[in-house]
Amino acid sequence: MMQRGNSVLGACLGLVIATSMAPVSACAQGPVYRERWGYLHLENRRAEVFHELRGRSETDVAKVAEMLVAPDLGLPFAPVAKALAFLRGVEADDAFLMRASLGAYVLPEVVDPAAAHATCQLANFSIFLPFMMTSPGAMTFELTVGNAAGDKVWSQLIERNCSLANLRMAQCSVSAPGADLPDGTYEVEVRTLFDGKAPREHDPQLHWTFYVLRGYQQRAEAAMTKVMTSRDELEPQPKALLDGLAAQVSRAYGGDAFAVRSEAVRDLELLEAALANIAAKRSPLAAMTGNVATALPAGDIVQSCVLRMPKDSLPHPMVVFATGSPAYDVGSRRPLSPVMRESNWLLQELAGFGVSEKWHIATMDSPGGGRPYAKALLAAIRALPKVLPTGGTKPLLVCDREAAAVVGMQLTKFLPHISGVVFVGGGAMPGAAIDKLGSFPVRYVSLASYPGSAVVGRTLQYLQAQRKVGKSVADIALLHDRQEPWMFGVSRSLPELRAFAVQLFGKR
Repeated sequence: MMQRGNSVLGACLGLVIATSMAPVSACAQGPVYRERWGYLHLENRRAEVFHELRGRSETDVAKVAEMLVAPDLGLPFAPVAKALAFLRGVEADDAFLMRASLGAYVLPEVVDPAAAHATCQLANFSIFLPFMMTSPGAMTFELTVGNAAGDKVWSQLIERNCSLANLRMAQCSVSAPGADLPDGTYEVEVRTLFDGKAPREHDPQLHWTFYVLRGYQQRAEAAMTKVMTSRDELEPQPKALLDGLAAQVSRAYGGDAFAVRSEAVRDLELLEAALANIAAKRSPLAAMTGNVATALPAGDIVQSCVLRMPKDSLPHPMVVFATGSPAYDVGSRRPLSPVMRESNWLLQELAGFGVSEKWHIATMDSPGGGRPYAKALLAAIRALPKVLPTGGTKPLLVCDREAAAVVGMQLTKFLPHISGVVFVGGGAMPGAAIDKLGSFPVRYVSLASYPGSAVVGRTLQYLQAQRKVGKSVADIALLHDRQEPWMFGVSRSLPELRAFAVQLFGKR
């Protein structure tokens, strides 16, 4: 299967087409595949914590920050579930924890009743448990599918293959026929019953979106074939943009887990539009608006990203965000897959940041997978003004956790291409590099109980020591004096980030 951000995509796309891009059932996949779906589910629960933290008191935020760094004893869902229970004013009992941990595959993302492959004609749902834990009772599952109008169109009770062993292998499954469903958007809801007892109002819910679209398989295969015949004639930038769009379609058809939510139908429409643009000698992204998942050239690899495409073609200032790597905790525990964290997750938290100011927004996937991240990120930043014009204004760069660690050590390479940088939860810089910063502005955000944030205090102490001996010091300071929960340092600092960006861009 192809992952976003791999090297040139041609060979992978050829493999997908050669195998007719047929989805494979979830239970037939290996542990790395299952871990990727499990990590999607964990990120989704973390997003719920972020949402429910909005408007809470400083005391509540501090309590949640403490919960999110507590030892999980091998169950990464436990800290998140306890934080959710606290925010909802209930106990994180065994039933709450199990319902927070259970996930579901929804394959394919786009049901095609006209597809040549039988598995594409059905909506296949598999319940799975990413980590072994104790069940509070015998489990059964109620599944309900609703359409965009909220009408129930299908339901079923699963009473077989509901053991923990079955759930760990995603062998608890059921299929809904797609032939009688009109084309459109649907949502499946999974309700977990313990000894026949239904979920309580405060329990975590489980639901995912999928689509029905007749002709999807044929359209997707035609588009991917056209990518193969078009890409080699393109210059590096349009080729990377096209490859990034094609990667989204390949991922969906290959059955890999998405990020945030499925956008499979729109991804296909964007790829078809890009191919039409290329045929008309336009930029692949011409006339596109909204968030577009694509990639930018970085030598023999690409840097995957999501670009907020504007409604006009005028130059605007730009803020570039580089997200942190996928992680189970604040230590070194990371999933086998995904090796890189998709920037869609961070973009979701940014919401309307910069919209009223008409700033361009670009979010970059994280370090990971042994890639030369500093090189790739720098190449992407240099390429961005050709896609999102800035009128010569250098972008503000915001780096979260591992991205901050990488860029901090090589910041001198970035200085000619950015107007300022914000390091969140990291960003150690060599002393010699600090001394050469001059008036270049650097801001830090510290994360609660996050080991990488120790560099913030050390850097500020270094500057204080320089001041004491009468030396001029660089423009380095805290963005604000709060310590935010380690997962949400960027997104909970948006007011201060906006003010800093206004300060920088106002100087242009």
